[in-house]
Amino acid sequence: MLVAETIETPESLNNNKYYSAEAILEMVDVTGPVNLNPSKAAPPNCNIINSTVLNCPYQFYPRDSKTACLTFNDLLKNNPIRETEKIIGNKVDNEYFFNFGFPGQNGSTIGSVNAREFIFATVPMLTQPDEINTLCDEGQCRREGMCACTYTQKIPSDKLIQMVFTNIGNGSGWSHPIHLHGHTFNVIKMGLGSYTPDTGILVAPNQDIICTDGRKFCSTMRWKDSSRNNGNVTGMN
Repeated sequence: MLVAETIETPESLNNNKYYSAEAILEMVDVTGPVNLNPSKAAPPNCNIINSTVLNCPYQFYPRDSKTACLTFNDLLKNNPIRETEKIIGNKVDNEYFFNFGFPGQNGSTIGSVNAREFIFATVPMLTQPDEINTLCDEGQCRREGMCACTYTQKIPSDKLIQMVFTNIGNGSGWSHPIHLHGHTFNVIKMGLGSYTPDTGILVAPNQDIICTDGRKFCSTMRWKDSSRNNGNVTGMN
């Protein structure tokens, strides 16, 4: 059995919650009893040898942990199917920002994308687009800061698209997993905040992107340095 754990610490969960995902693998030629309810995975003993964490979601671990971070930004892939020649050196045709977080006020913080809480359409969107009555009213969303609607983003075909995913502003810091499918895409850069070298604690978010809405829900964003617009970002993989 494989056990995948979230990065929340027991202290952040008040020591009364534990999140994990389990997968049972069918093995061949294995004898002996199978434990279908294993105990919580113990942290690795890094006192003897240094460890490296792959896909580390922060810049580094505390200095005395003997654990190194290898972020997704550090990974390289030598695969001809990747077709990097279609990306490297070419101009980005369209750029979109998506902020994933839990913004809000008065104790109401809803999971959202660009301060839009998603509501499923009542009819199939591909076959009955004219019958959808839950699409976002952009004017209302801007006035109220938050809105609940069927949030969509139309993307032109045969174009080089850059999507920037963030977790910043009012409502950042919480885990908001996402996934992509149905498109050919490459991760070309990952930005992190500022951390203290000794403790590894986050002291400031990444400053590359700023929120432009008044409530800092990050329903709209832009590059702090306008020279980075349209894919003109240095250090791309």
